[in-house]
Amino acid sequence: MSTGDPVLSPRSAAGLAALLVGLGFGRFAYTALVPGLIGEGWIDPTGAGPLAAANFAGYLAGAVLGAPLARRFGTRATLRLTMIATTLSLAAGMVPLGAVVLGLARFGAGVGGAILMVVAPTTVLRFADPARRGAVAGIVFTGIGLGIAASGTVVPLLAKAGVAVTWGVLAAVAALLAALTWRAWPDVPVAPAAPHEKGLPKGFLLFAFAYCTDAAGFVPHTVYWVDWIARDLGRGLAAGGLQWTFFGLGAMAGPILAGRAADRFGFRTALAGGLAIKAAGVALPLVANGFVALAISSIVVGALTPGCALLASGRAGELAGPARHAHAWALATAAFACVQALGALAFSRLLAASGSYLALFAVGAACLVVGTLAVLAGPKSASR
Repeated sequence: MSTGDPVLSPRSAAGLAALLVGLGFGRFAYTALVPGLIGEGWIDPTGAGPLAAANFAGYLAGAVLGAPLARRFGTRATLRLTMIATTLSLAAGMVPLGAVVLGLARFGAGVGGAILMVVAPTTVLRFADPARRGAVAGIVFTGIGLGIAASGTVVPLLAKAGVAVTWGVLAAVAALLAALTWRAWPDVPVAPAAPHEKGLPKGFLLFAFAYCTDAAGFVPHTVYWVDWIARDLGRGLAAGGLQWTFFGLGAMAGPILAGRAADRFGFRTALAGGLAIKAAGVALPLVANGFVALAISSIVVGALTPGCALLASGRAGELAGPARHAHAWALATAAFACVQALGALAFSRLLAASGSYLALFAVGAACLVVGTLAVLAGPKSASR
């Protein structure tokens, strides 16, 4: 095709909806529901971690399965069925049948979220005008930002009506989005690599390593940020919640800005810049913890949480080419999921050993600096 879809099209809107359901509802809404789950006796405080681990395990499984499923059944059927399955996993949380059933639901949501993350953006970008590919990706990845914003605002309001009601509303909205996007998905063939293309593209391992540093680097903000502000700084839950709202607002704007940067500078340069700026945002609490400094850190890291994912997906496509984009992005997503789970464990050990949240921010920022250098060391072109 000489020209592709405009920036805002039924396909890009469907991609946004897929990431909103899979990542926004399937992953980030759970964080805001934990207090309600504990308060209503669905789980005890020690049960929150295993449920999160079940979701991470599902995400890893989905990252591995996404491209093969799309290759076997086609992108249209895979995306339709995954939207339905993710909706059902949310609905399963409406009935308090015990931690095992809830854990299976969280696992299912993780599987669905990863499949949607792997297949939906790569499918939509196949139809995008090359000159506007970053902007189209910005629309798609805004779904993650909307989910993060909702997790800090709408979900707590719904939780006042009860956890079951909240799960039900999330499932109902997911079902509506599945219905609205039903006809928007194209059936794009995901072919296996040709014999001369077997093996990883040039520069892919270095890129995947850089993306994995991002998985570790933002753990301090996504796990410990609110608690650090509320308890360690002694500013209370309201102050911590406000900063999480800033994080969500940044997450909503980040993909659009990252997409524009990619169209202007290319995905490689934009990804390196994004990781460097994110490193500065993570490191900012080391030198200042006033309200303005915290707000800047929240907004910057929030913006680049989905923003760097967008840029990484685009960079995977640059290195692998359109036909192998889904396969390359699936590998990178699986590696990201592994490092994210291991990183969460490592940071918890570091906190226990050091007794300081500041040590977490220092290590997280250092990881992102290393990732920046790794991206810059990679090839400029997509040649293999």
